[in-house]
Amino acid sequence: MVTYDFYKNVYMGSALSESAFAEAAARAEDYPCMLERTCRIVPYGADSRSMAVCGMAETWAVRQKRQQVKSASVGGVSVSYESQVPCQRAMLHSAKVYLDICRGVG
Repeated sequence: MVTYDFYKNVYMGSALSESAFAEAAARAEDYPCMLERTCRIVPYGADSRSMAVCGMAETWAVRQKRQQVKSASVGGVSVSYESQVPCQRAMLHSAKVYLDICRGVG
């Protein structure tokens, strides 16, 4: 698990508070694991995976703040949000800065 200390002092992040980073990093940590099922991931350096998690955490947090309501109802209180696909694409682009991600394993 990437620590807030790493985020602040190595990644040099400042967009997230410690509590916001903890939540976002937990979500971002799962993303490379999911990608490894269908992709080959090669880090560019020793801290590449941690740097990628920091970038994805910031991306996830920003996307969650500005996630837009797609439709809403008042009677029966129903709300639906935009698709998560754009967020996943943005996280993938954040990860590619630090990781070489190739489709297909082997």
